[in-house]
Amino acid sequence: LYLIFCDIRLGRSEFGGSETDPQQHFISDDVIAEMRDINGAHLEGELKEYLYDMWKNNVPHVLWNSSEPDFESDKYLNECHSILLQPLEKFICSDDNPNEYINNLQTATNSTVLCGKLFKTGEPAYTCRECASDPTCVLCNDCFQRSIHKSHRYRMVNSSGGGYCDCGDEEAWKEGAHCLTHAPMNISDEETDPLDSLPATLRTRAIDVFAVILEYVEKHLSVELDDFPDKFFAPSDSTRAEAYCTMIFNDETHTFDSVIESLSKAIDCDHTKALHFASAIDREGRMSVKVSDRSTCAEVKRKFDRYIKVVSPHSRLRNHKPLRVSVLHRHLVAYQTFAYELLKWLRAFVVKLDGLRNLFCKLVLDLPEISGLKYLERIIINDTKLWKSVRMFWHTVFMTTFLMDRDYKKTFSSYFVKHYNRIHKEFSVDDHEHGVSISSLSVQIFTVPSISRFLIAECNALEIIIDTLTEFCVMTRPTSGQLYVLDKSAFKDKYRKYSYCIFHIKYLLLNQPIWNADVYEKFFRAYDIFLNLLTSLQDMDSVVRETKSHIEHEPEWESAIKFQIAVDVVLRQLREWCSSNDELLKRCLQKAIEYLFIKEASAESAKSTRNFLKFVDITVGCHQHKCIAHVVESERVSIHQPLTRFIGGLCLHLEKHQMKITDDAFTTIKRVDRFPHYLEILMEKSLRAIVLTTQVYAGMWRRNGYSLQNQIFCYQSNRCRDEMFDKDIVMIQVVAASLHPNDFLCALINKFSLAKWFSPNYDCESHEDIQKFNISFVEDLLHLLIMIVCQRYVIGVGENVTIDAVIEEHLIHHLAIAPLTHSELIKMLSIEMRQHPRLEGVLNSITNFTRNNGKGTFALQNSMYYRFNPLSYHLLRNDLTKAEEKLLKIRSSLNETIPALMPPHLPRFSDNFKAINELFESEVFLYMIHLIFKRLLSSFGRFSSETIAFRALFLVCTGLREEEKYFKTDDSFDLSLKIQTYKPNETCDNTILSLFNKLVSSSRMDSCRDLLKYVIQLTQDLIRKKLDPSEEMETVVVPHVTEDSSVEEKLPQRNKSDIAAQRKKLLMQRMASAQKMFMERNVEFFEKLDESENNERMDCDNIQDVSLTFPITIGRNKTPGEIVAKKLTCIFCQESSEISQPDHRPMVLVAFIQPSRFLTQERGRNIENPATFQPIYPSDSMYWGTFFSSCGHSMHSDCWSGYFDSMLRNERQRARLRRNPRRISFDIEKSEFLCPLCEVICNSVLPVVQPSVTRCTMENGVSRSYDELLDTFLVMANKDESKPLPSQLTPLLKSVSETKLHDLDLKMIKRFAKMAFTAGLSTSYNEHDSRIPIFCWNAVSTTLITLDQSLKFENKNLFGALSFKQECLSSLVELCAEIPHAFPRNVIEGHFRSMLKVIYETHPNLPALLSLNIFSLLVQLCFSVTSLGKKDGDFCSAIAGLPSLHHFFLRLCLLIYVVQVLASHAILFSRRQHKIVSPAKSEPCADPLVISFQKIANLLGIHCSTLPSISELVTHLEVALMPFLRCCAMFFKFLTCVPHPLELEEAEDFEVLCRYLALPQDISEWLAPVINVGSDHDSPIGNLIYCWCTDYRDKVFLRGGLVVRYPIEPSFLHRLPYDFSDLINQSSTHTCRNYAKNEVRNPTICLVCGEMLCSQSYCCQTQIDNTMYGACNGHMLKCSGLSGIFFRIRDCQILLLSNLHRGAFFSPPYLDEYGETDSMLRRGNPLFLSEDSFQKLNKMWLNHSISEEVTRALESHQNYHNVEWINI
Repeated sequence: LYLIFCDIRLGRSEFGGSETDPQQHFISDDVIAEMRDINGAHLEGELKEYLYDMWKNNVPHVLWNSSEPDFESDKYLNECHSILLQPLEKFICSDDNPNEYINNLQTATNSTVLCGKLFKTGEPAYTCRECASDPTCVLCNDCFQRSIHKSHRYRMVNSSGGGYCDCGDEEAWKEGAHCLTHAPMNISDEETDPLDSLPATLRTRAIDVFAVILEYVEKHLSVELDDFPDKFFAPSDSTRAEAYCTMIFNDETHTFDSVIESLSKAIDCDHTKALHFASAIDREGRMSVKVSDRSTCAEVKRKFDRYIKVVSPHSRLRNHKPLRVSVLHRHLVAYQTFAYELLKWLRAFVVKLDGLRNLFCKLVLDLPEISGLKYLERIIINDTKLWKSVRMFWHTVFMTTFLMDRDYKKTFSSYFVKHYNRIHKEFSVDDHEHGVSISSLSVQIFTVPSISRFLIAECNALEIIIDTLTEFCVMTRPTSGQLYVLDKSAFKDKYRKYSYCIFHIKYLLLNQPIWNADVYEKFFRAYDIFLNLLTSLQDMDSVVRETKSHIEHEPEWESAIKFQIAVDVVLRQLREWCSSNDELLKRCLQKAIEYLFIKEASAESAKSTRNFLKFVDITVGCHQHKCIAHVVESERVSIHQPLTRFIGGLCLHLEKHQMKITDDAFTTIKRVDRFPHYLEILMEKSLRAIVLTTQVYAGMWRRNGYSLQNQIFCYQSNRCRDEMFDKDIVMIQVVAASLHPNDFLCALINKFSLAKWFSPNYDCESHEDIQKFNISFVEDLLHLLIMIVCQRYVIGVGENVTIDAVIEEHLIHHLAIAPLTHSELIKMLSIEMRQHPRLEGVLNSITNFTRNNGKGTFALQNSMYYRFNPLSYHLLRNDLTKAEEKLLKIRSSLNETIPALMPPHLPRFSDNFKAINELFESEVFLYMIHLIFKRLLSSFGRFSSETIAFRALFLVCTGLREEEKYFKTDDSFDLSLKIQTYKPNETCDNTILSLFNKLVSSSRMDSCRDLLKYVIQLTQDLIRKKLDPSEEMETVVVPHVTEDSSVEEKLPQRNKSDIAAQRKKLLMQRMASAQKMFMERNVEFFEKLDESENNERMDCDNIQDVSLTFPITIGRNKTPGEIVAKKLTCIFCQESSEISQPDHRPMVLVAFIQPSRFLTQERGRNIENPATFQPIYPSDSMYWGTFFSSCGHSMHSDCWSGYFDSMLRNERQRARLRRNPRRISFDIEKSEFLCPLCEVICNSVLPVVQPSVTRCTMENGVSRSYDELLDTFLVMANKDESKPLPSQLTPLLKSVSETKLHDLDLKMIKRFAKMAFTAGLSTSYNEHDSRIPIFCWNAVSTTLITLDQSLKFENKNLFGALSFKQECLSSLVELCAEIPHAFPRNVIEGHFRSMLKVIYETHPNLPALLSLNIFSLLVQLCFSVTSLGKKDGDFCSAIAGLPSLHHFFLRLCLLIYVVQVLASHAILFSRRQHKIVSPAKSEPCADPLVISFQKIANLLGIHCSTLPSISELVTHLEVALMPFLRCCAMFFKFLTCVPHPLELEEAEDFEVLCRYLALPQDISEWLAPVINVGSDHDSPIGNLIYCWCTDYRDKVFLRGGLVVRYPIEPSFLHRLPYDFSDLINQSSTHTCRNYAKNEVRNPTICLVCGEMLCSQSYCCQTQIDNTMYGACNGHMLKCSGLSGIFFRIRDCQILLLSNLHRGAFFSPPYLDEYGETDSMLRRGNPLFLSEDSFQKLNKMWLNHSISEEVTRALESHQNYHNVEWINI
């Protein structure tokens, strides 16, 4: 012990404390002396008193700093651990090095094989679809990568935190329970108690210390403490008696913004500090925001309470608790903080050994009870009294201790279930979410098979949970007896929290128990309570048809549907439990029927005190029957009938146990025997729901609003229909198989209100309002009958139907309409089918999978179409039409004799449902069929329809096929004979078969004539077979089609093809005659047309002659340009204007100008000061630029002005109206608008000007040699601007022609220049700013360079793939050539002189020439040269020496670029050598390129020991020159209108480019000036090269500046990992760069630079112009400008941001095996990076299309308007 405390004493210096520093109280000598007595105190049994006294005296000193409110900084907590906790650890281990001691014990004992790793929020978890016992069984990434499940079908999910890895738990996995890391070692057969492995001394001391700690923790950790829980700890120091703090606690009601705003006002702090406090409150659950005396802290509390109520009025409206604020003594806060640290230390210590873990669990259970509650129980039920971080840590303690041992897990689970009701009552009023509550541990215990069986059998868990749920529902049930789940604010949150009980029931029902008498009774009691709950749900949200006026308010309906969806799985599981044996099934079904009849009795007794039900007599044909007198259209009805449907589901299991619904065990139940029509009552509610659906679709319930329509939609949707619509059909089938067929049909006819329609004299009666819907009702009645007789792919209904057959049937009917993707198919299936392990196998057996552009689709095999039912009950009405068209096409390709729309072959009914076939032979059915076809044949056919005829025939055909199926086994089935002989009465002359024969030629049977013929043939064949059994039947069987047969090849529609050919011939004759007539009427027009064609032909011949010469775009031998008159059509007025005409109306192209950083070589560098920034010197790093784009749509400038002004007025008016908020897809105040035609984002218009004819066509004009011009401009650069130009330039600068622009063109040019300036500089516009023209010219250079990179990225040739972009770029270049007309001459000439100075001079204030972008410099020189020597207003874009000047500037800039490339390569090559050596003798090389390289390297002060090879230099220089030459070729083509050589459309050749630009094709000619530098043959250009290199060396190289590598490579998007799980694992370890403790909820990676950010989080917000922006927006401004592209990792979504206020979500580049994305990871399939998808993102980034994509998404997705993009 002496060594221990010596270490502690020496440890004082590690924390910087000193005895002279009164502010730092670490530990005094007295304290060390006291700690030496810890061993003695333990021996004397006074350990608790000793530790309490030590903590009382030292905790406030260690955790005390009056100047800061943050107690829980890392500094203080580290000191607390070293001074107060580490001695306890050493005391328990009796060793100076407890870690080594514990490690030795771990080695000596067998450690657990359970992983138990706790998941953090956002960490990936994996579950195996093949081996997991249930979907909640998951593995961490490390265990998954080392398990057998990696090669299985697995699912990946984002963990929400709070769970742990199930590796090693054999109950969680069918196989592969252990990964390689946690594989069990050689364990003896005898299991040893882990406690036995602990030394006795360690065990004794641990028990004593743990007991003291647990008691201390329980006393101090509570949010309800306002004073010291033990007077022993009350401070006695009067000087600190007034040291208090204001503590704010967290809840999930108040928002971050409201807390930040209230804090800023209450404690008078800035936004950053308030944000820090709010983040800490949310993270830890509480935070001290003020430290002062008690009165001051109380005043802060009052202020905060007042402000929070003002900024959060919703909290009062929703009856939420106010935010808890307490004034606490600082010592109490210190003790609480220390208690939390004790708990964390205790947990970390006990998990080191299994023995310590078991010791802790045993101690917790053995501690003394208080008020009859054990320590564990007190912690469980007091969960809501702790603050957030403590609550969650207690859950962690339970998971790492109790839940890691099976026996202790049972004990913990039993206490959890014991207090389950109380837990959920407190959780329902708790102000925290489910993840913070102790109830979240339910998934860890209820899903374990052995635990769930134990809890059901021993703890009655099922009854307790169901009773808790029912108690809440009963508590909120109104006097009407219906469940109250309305979405009211007072119950919404509470109901949402109680719905977790449904999940707990589902977890318990996953594993059936081992049945015995006790379990039977406990289950039946729980079942009885659940039936009571279902009874309460009966008739919920019932409605009455509105007949007079429309409802005023739409009633709430979603809550009931949500509740139904939630209990769907529970209902299915409960039925499986009930059917586990015959006695239990009988008893459960009896109880359910009894509850149903009790409900009916109570409901009907409220209407009539005499009789429970009213009945009415109806007559159909000769049959009379008493039916229940309930009229759906006039009485109250509801689609919510869960009890009835539950009974129907139970009836499906009766045959398995040889029982029927008509057995005495069910018909003689108490209360049931009082109802005479037992079977009809069973199906009554289901039948009402179906009739209600029919009437809603018919339009009878329109006045009831959309709420009813939405309910009907959900009723039949795939999400709800499994337990609603499908079970209604099953219930009706159950009754149809048990009730007399005539009575059953009469009940259906009565419920559809069709008794009058089926009367013989219906045509003569007066019609009521309801009768106008009768045709629709008859159609739906027949459809219902078809569903009853055809729905056999249900387990229990069809004979030998398995789950595979059910899945197959559903897939066939969905895929028969159209091929679908995997996700679309999954959405259409029920949850049970989705989770079935055989789903993929069934899907692959009936479909063909194909990929199209990455996304894969499943197409139904042709051989499966014969099983398609065109009237399937799962097809919606919209799908029926599509299905019929598809089936017509498919089946007509198979066999002409088979009708397309016919019933499929169906499996036989099971024994309990076999009686349904008796419907076909019933008298009422035959009467219905006879009456339908009799009316079609008579003059009263208006009361029928072709749909009725088709469905009636479909029913008859189905019956005949059933007869055919049972032909050899059941002779009593004689539908065919009855069709031949049946007459409704003796006076009737026609049988059904005779009516069929008469209707064959009727025009009313056109749509179903083939089916009618088939029915007649099949009837006759069956009759003939019955009369002569030896005769073979001739019915046609639908063939199975092989997969190589295609629909298109087998269409034998000769009649249709002949008709089509005749129709085509007739149309051609009509067109020929009309053409001849037109030519006769317009003879003069065609004569002129012939003359113009001859002239054009001659012109074409001349052009062909000219084209034989190779085109040259600049220089003294320049080829004349081709001036094509531009004729554009305005998209507004549709008038065409020819630009070459002098009186034309000015035309403009819509354009979008935006800043560009795509080519930047200095990521993160921005324009520091826009006011002093000089764009005249474009940097070679290209950290700024202006990009131009256009969709190419043109309009008159005045048309556009009117359109823009109207939009401006509308948007400003929209902004004033609160009900109509401003559109966020564009900002009209920034001159943004949408193209009127294609709705592309635009912010400017590009005036279309005609290029100068003289400038484009002149050749062999006045010229000067290269050397002359070099000397001339040298003289000009050295002269002052006031001095006249050199005389040598005068002939060259003479204007050839004057071009005057339209005033409106000048106005539009200035508008375009304004937008280029504001977009490029991101500042306000100043019309007197001299830099405006530079930004216009920069738009040309940046756009051309970007276009060149885009063509290279897409592997396209230079001029072969420009399409409409060529016209837009040509207009842009022509406009920029006219820029000097719109600005003062001295401004343009000043820019030209500035560029000459940087070339000819090396001034300290000028940048180094070799650090500039040379192509941009070339563009600026060519545009500005026309201003030399002219006065304002008299200069033009064509001067005499323009070709020579262009050629001179090109050669000069090309030389500069070559020197730039060689200099860059020399520097980078020397760096690769890893050293710079002194000059060494090397063998001389005569190659010009190597000599040039040496010259440049020497000028830069670089002396390389080795030189690059000639091939390396040649390759590097050619590769670096090609982008420059390509951009020059495009620029001069658009500037001079000289057509490009055709060779450039097919392939890019260096020599062809040089010829086109009038450049030497031999590189050595370009290098001559470089070679002669410093020699006797040196020239002025050599001196310039010397100055360029030395200036670059001094200003860039020696100063460590950026050396750009050539050719400049664009900054493509950051490369993502191939496996998405690798990326999500990286994000799970990411911590916030501002607050390391903060949980990163939305990690987002910038795809431009790869930096990880905290998206949509308050911790990383950035303040820009007094506005707070999210982390992505703030990062975007620094990284990529006003457009950004990010990847939200946990959501698996691409985030596009534009202009700080706009954004959209885009498809991610990660696809699953089916070629689909998985946004939000809903499906969880393994995802891998798709190269095609990633390249699409690269293309979007390269083409600057982000703003366009964002605008398009905002216009098409209205929900994006509600997203606060500014906070992303």
